[in-house]
Amino acid sequence: MKIEVFLKYLLKYIPVLLIFMSFFSVLYATTESVPYEMINFFLDENADYDDHVLIVDKSLQTVWLYQVTKTPFQLSLLSQYPVTTGKNRGDKEKKGDLKTPEGFYLIEGEIPKTRLTPMYGSGAFPINYPNSIDQYLKKKGNGIWLHGTDKALTPYDTEGCVRFDNHELEALSKYFNFTKTPVIICDVIHWVSVEQLQKESLMLKNMIVEWKEAWESQDLASYLQFYHTDFYTENLKMNFERWARYKERINGKRSHIQIELKHPKFFYSKDYLLVEFNQAYNSSTYSDVGKKSMLWKKEEDNWLILREEWNGYAIPVKSELKIDFENQLPEALDELLKN
Repeated sequence: MKIEVFLKYLLKYIPVLLIFMSFFSVLYATTESVPYEMINFFLDENADYDDHVLIVDKSLQTVWLYQVTKTPFQLSLLSQYPVTTGKNRGDKEKKGDLKTPEGFYLIEGEIPKTRLTPMYGSGAFPINYPNSIDQYLKKKGNGIWLHGTDKALTPYDTEGCVRFDNHELEALSKYFNFTKTPVIICDVIHWVSVEQLQKESLMLKNMIVEWKEAWESQDLASYLQFYHTDFYTENLKMNFERWARYKERINGKRSHIQIELKHPKFFYSKDYLLVEFNQAYNSSTYSDVGKKSMLWKKEEDNWLILREEWNGYAIPVKSELKIDFENQLPEALDELLKN
């Protein structure tokens, strides 16, 4: 009889226990670790992100609001609320797929409830889907909002937006700084230590230097190890095989290559890294300067270049002329590289 009573009370209070365990596990995570997706705070120290961040875990149908302290880096949990996301699971790829996008986004602004139908409740806050990486990947669709509701929240019940209780969205919106407040949306949050995130960001920055040095060495095998077999460049309409033959032919014509990179910018979103920088290229027969963008994809523990695009200004030169960022740049090129 005592066992039956014990089991009855255990079953009654298990849901409450689970809620408390979930809360304290998240609270522990805030003091000991951070979401991997926050690596953008380490990759680009000049990025003007707000000191508050929203993190949505689709698998838990939950949002957390954290305050970010940058020196030393740590997160402080301010609030936690239930949400509902797209009716279909997985990452958004096209318009009408009823999926909520996954990645790193920013809140763009506010649409007041006076301009919306009642289904959006207390108002809406659009995010910048598709972001720059989504656009590279040719993801379609738009109009992804954080918004209120006119009914009770039901898990996985939107057409792709993130839906909130009205009062809770109003409470969160006090912390929104338009175009600066990050919204990180994950299927499952990947928690890591701050130290691990610092090491990872340094590794990614060094990776670009190693790629540059492999290019300068004219060792084709070492250089091509940085490229994904699905690589494609829109500029030259080349896949990996054509790119390899093209680089082999170019290397055969030039006795030396020297590359200078300036002002690199990094942006991470769901297993992809977009890197943009100013580049000066010098060789025995040709030099140019301009802007390069590269999309890297994470494959298990490796990062490989999936896309590479170039916006340059070619300059016919004599062999003794060297282009650099400090001198010998025509005024038009100097103006180009200021941005």
